[in-house]
Amino acid sequence: MLVSCSLKRQRRSAKMMLVEEGKIDLDDKITKYIANLPVDWNLITIRHLLTHTSSIVNYASMPEIWERFLYPVSKSEMINLIAGHPLVFQPGENYLYGNNNYFLLAMIVEQASGKSFNDFVTERIFSPLSMKETRFNDYHRLIMNRASGYELTNQLQNVQHRDPSWSLGAGDLISTTLDLAKWDAALYTERLLTRKSLAQMWQPMVLNDGSSIPYGFGWGTGMLNNHRIVWHAGGTEGFRSFIARFIEDRVTVIVLINEIPAPVEELAINIANFYIDGLLANNTNINKELNLDLDKEELLLR
Repeated sequence: MLVSCSLKRQRRSAKMMLVEEGKIDLDDKITKYIANLPVDWNLITIRHLLTHTSSIVNYASMPEIWERFLYPVSKSEMINLIAGHPLVFQPGENYLYGNNNYFLLAMIVEQASGKSFNDFVTERIFSPLSMKETRFNDYHRLIMNRASGYELTNQLQNVQHRDPSWSLGAGDLISTTLDLAKWDAALYTERLLTRKSLAQMWQPMVLNDGSSIPYGFGWGTGMLNNHRIVWHAGGTEGFRSFIARFIEDRVTVIVLINEIPAPVEELAINIANFYIDGLLANNTNINKELNLDLDKEELLLR
């Protein structure tokens, strides 16, 4: 079954590939790659975008644009939408999740690589790993075995989808657990990135004041009862996803569900508990232990 998912971690791999090739630097200002940005964005770096510390307003929090989600959005339109709002704080000062960070990162990948973002990810990740069932979403195409997304309120119902252009660099992938397992296996090797780059992606971000947040480059980071874990949730209309990687234990759980709401985090951790002794102690609060409140996935439900 092909399920729509929002596993943004593959996007982080794309940026780090360009870092390793010397085409971008994590501390480059984003104005180096994208023109006509607001003056107060001059201090925002690629690192800020990757760690959600850019302080750019989250476009999903703007009720005035919700009616537009059904229709395509161009890159210039997206920038104009978010640039019309002041920064929430100084870049690097705090954490504010927003898919607009990934949208801008995808534009930077295109500028640095000379290819469309979709082509770059397909050529550098999907094809080399033989992820034949993984592709970018397109609601106009007929795709064999595509799962439908549902929402459960007082009854189960079909969901209304936003146009995939709003999720450039941020989600709306179609994949399977088997394909994603191929990608996970590659992260234990250097097929995609060096071990140094992978370690950097999984380090907590250090803020301006020297404190840190349990979030790296698109991955939540932490310990669960002395077991190191990196993780992330994903969500779009009618679908939820979650990946939990216990790196030292070499256990990964990937959950894809075509219904919302769905307790994907609890499902993944409880499945991992079958394979890792002592992972869950009595009364373990998964939300508190993993700081799941940091992960503000934009479901954009209408």
